[in-house]
Amino acid sequence: MKKLIAVLAVAFTVCAAKARDPYDMYPFQVSLFPGLQVFDQDVHITGLKLNLICGYNTAVSGFDLGLFSGAGDLEGVQLNLVNYVGENASGIRLSLVNLCDNAEGIEVAPINYASVGAEGLRVGLINVTDESKGLQIGLINYTKFMQGIQIGLINIIAESKVSFLPIINVHF
Repeated sequence: MKKLIAVLAVAFTVCAAKARDPYDMYPFQVSLFPGLQVFDQDVHITGLKLNLICGYNTAVSGFDLGLFSGAGDLEGVQLNLVNYVGENASGIRLSLVNLCDNAEGIEVAPINYASVGAEGLRVGLINVTDESKGLQIGLINYTKFMQGIQIGLINIIAESKVSFLPIINVHF
């Protein structure tokens, strides 16, 4: 009887934890295209996501590698030709084009675009965001609001007393 109670308690605990988790979690994903991948795109990948051509998942925690990648949220390393995150990207992102709403961490690409905000280091030819905290290094750096430093040929902080400066622009 004690064993049955222990098994039921463990089963109840696992089911309760599963009910609180908003995502089904899987340790890997292999994608040819969204919809043609090992696991459904609405799951959370918590390990390796391999995009043979293009892949998308609701959330990725871990390493995201391939040609074209999309995620709702990312926490980890994203290394693709094109990186897209619909909401929050946190970690290291290396690509030809990094796109997201909010970026936190290190982004390196010829084009880094965060529609809402970016915090950390951004290195690229063109860095664009609405609000930036940290360091932007690029040929062209643009933000509306800045707490940090821009280094580049064209540095624009739109909501600043001095909105344009070549070489270096600082606002805290």
